[in-house]
Amino acid sequence: MKHANKNRMNPFMLILGIALIAALIAACSTTQTPSTPSAPVGTPTANPTSPPAPQQTLPPVTTPPGSTPPSTGDNAAPATTPPSNHPVKDITIEAYSFGFNQSGPEIHVGDHVRVHVTSSSGTHGVAIPDFGIATGAVSPGQEEVIEFDATQAGSFTYFCNVPCGPGHRSMRSALVVLA
Repeated sequence: MKHANKNRMNPFMLILGIALIAALIAACSTTQTPSTPSAPVGTPTANPTSPPAPQQTLPPVTTPPGSTPPSTGDNAAPATTPPSNHPVKDITIEAYSFGFNQSGPEIHVGDHVRVHVTSSSGTHGVAIPDFGIATGAVSPGQEEVIEFDATQAGSFTYFCNVPCGPGHRSMRSALVVLA
């Protein structure tokens, strides 16, 4: 009789074991960003070891009646109109697996900067925490535009803010603002 009970327990133990393994795999596959303090907005970061914690949600962009709002990410800073005596500088940051190509003119303090973010492979995003701006997810063939005013000189780290694979944490570069 004991032998018959033992055989009925094996399928139960097998199903329980499979459910436990599935739960462990699901728990391990979720992405969690460690909570690390980030530098205050406007403070250059020096060789951070991991991406800063996401910035707080910024207020929505308000657009004057009769005008069209710029295309911006969910966490992008509101677009600002540059003062008439400061030039607008357009730069492009192209993300790829697992790096960035940046092109455009030199940026100087006082410039209004318009950053065109694209992706040539994979889905990526860009966050520049020192200026409080970030895109949402950008897939190949898409472009997001984020804007900011260059208020201080320095080298400002930007990074991919959309988990994109094994090289995600190495997707870092710097935006240089000259005096």
